[in-house]
Amino acid sequence: MARKHVHISIISIFTFIGAIATVSGHMYTDPASLPIKTYDYIIIGAGIGGSVIANRLTEDTNVNVLVIEAGISNEDEVLTRIPFVAPQLSPYTPYTWNYTTIPQKACNNRTMPFPRGRILGGSSSINFMMHTRGSVDDFDRIACATMDESWSWTSLFPYFLKSEMLVPPADEHDTAGQVDPALHGHLGSLFVSLSGYSFPGFDGRVVKTTKELELEFPFNTDMNSGYPLGIGYTQSTIGSGERSSAATAYLEPALERPNLDILIHTTVTNIVQTGIAGHLPILRGVRCATDPSASPVSFEASREVILSAGAIGTPHILLLSGIGNSTEIGALGIEPLLDIPDVGRNLVDHPIISFSYLVNSTATFDDLRFPGVAAEYLTQWQDTKTGLYVDGPGNLLAWLRIPDDSPIFNLHFDPSAGPHSPHFEFIFTNGFVSFTEPSPPNGSYMTIFVALASPSSRGAVTLENADPFSAPRIDPAFLETDFDIHAMRAAVQSAKRFVNSSAWADYIIAPHGAWAEVTTDDEFDQYIRDRTASEWHPVGTAAMSACDTGAGVVSPNLSVKGAVGLRIVDASIFPFLPAAHVQASLYAIAERAADIIKYDYA
Repeated sequence: MARKHVHISIISIFTFIGAIATVSGHMYTDPASLPIKTYDYIIIGAGIGGSVIANRLTEDTNVNVLVIEAGISNEDEVLTRIPFVAPQLSPYTPYTWNYTTIPQKACNNRTMPFPRGRILGGSSSINFMMHTRGSVDDFDRIACATMDESWSWTSLFPYFLKSEMLVPPADEHDTAGQVDPALHGHLGSLFVSLSGYSFPGFDGRVVKTTKELELEFPFNTDMNSGYPLGIGYTQSTIGSGERSSAATAYLEPALERPNLDILIHTTVTNIVQTGIAGHLPILRGVRCATDPSASPVSFEASREVILSAGAIGTPHILLLSGIGNSTEIGALGIEPLLDIPDVGRNLVDHPIISFSYLVNSTATFDDLRFPGVAAEYLTQWQDTKTGLYVDGPGNLLAWLRIPDDSPIFNLHFDPSAGPHSPHFEFIFTNGFVSFTEPSPPNGSYMTIFVALASPSSRGAVTLENADPFSAPRIDPAFLETDFDIHAMRAAVQSAKRFVNSSAWADYIIAPHGAWAEVTTDDEFDQYIRDRTASEWHPVGTAAMSACDTGAGVVSPNLSVKGAVGLRIVDASIFPFLPAAHVQASLYAIAERAADIIKYDYA
């Protein structure tokens, strides 16, 4: 999701930092200070995968768990609790890894920010909180590719329910017709709710358009049914007006357990072989350090190391450990340990653009450009957990397909998972939002984000060098296939048809900026290549595959192929990118992974 250019006083937010209670537990910042060096399980990374696994494994008082996180604690980071200020958390802040892509050839050689969370909770502590599961086709395709039906939609659905607790929105409005409670969990750890601050003049026009142009833009009561196509109300990981993250939902409740240690500010430099089982290396050792000049400290797992460093961090650590393409690793002076050529390959992400319109309204969030207005909203959030700051970027969104009879399919295969899976996404935002243009000094605006939900381009994460404190090379290869540029153009043209409905006739005054000059296909393409960015949903770099194939990195039980004692639980294991914001899928996968691990050691 792109960053909003809105003006919110960070200083004023920190004036009430003590208003939010924090917790304490077994938290360490120096690896040398830990009382033991051997744990039953060592988890690398405290994002969604690592947080869920840590919570579930420590439910058993007979095992002990160490979580190693390179980033900071979330405990006193008030900004991570306020939903609306999510844009202030990235791309270049203390909360992220501050990655940048290599120049993107199909995007006029632009580099792009590529933030990943470097904090307890990982990217769930900095993302835009949209909670979308994807389609039945997304998961049935994974089940087919892995030859394992336990990854199908039907098999994963109970884990979607297990992870979440559907709660009332912050304004406690009547949600009838906006969500189907029967499709949701009500006892899980993660809060999920509808938007808690409405913009009737804007949201109502979006819904009205679904009635006027129902054939192209049908209304969908609940997009998390597995059948997401249409336009519906946004569900977000927000509860009682605050962000619900992997840290708040899973780690914080487990912090008082005596069998959980969390080590922060500590970078894992490599995974270490600790033995051999038959002809397979045992990979239960972890080496880490607080900074490049610090002496490394080693830990060992008696059962497993669980790598949950994310779609960028996980392949980075594997490659540094000698696990990957042996020729490429050896060329950097790293001793090859396990030849798995697909490590770091198959990187895929959702490309996204935005465009804005000047509108006839005074009820947008553009008035936040005035410090007094921003301060009032902030005080309201502090005092009552209500108001504008309780929500993320938009109250409604769309998942849509290119028509089956489009000429595009005469030239290109369809990369989507199936007929129930979208090709593109719209996010409707009641204010000016851009990642390429500054905020206008006056006026009121609306913005539509357009993201390619089923891209066909594939990139890679590779090593820049053998220094574990140096960032890897990140190449999402945006728009490098003909299908992707044609599909993005089709999506943008669909968005133009949406705003040309009569619902917007007395509302939209004019397109803003360069968007006003776009009319021809060539101009569409140029606009897209000039402004495409990442929606920050990378997956696929340690992909799951069937047990009997040489491709991929992990087996269907998420164990690294050709090794013992190393498992991966994060977004890197997706063989395909779900046509959804990825976090909901990750929570379900991590819940299932916890059950797999428990079963293996029962």
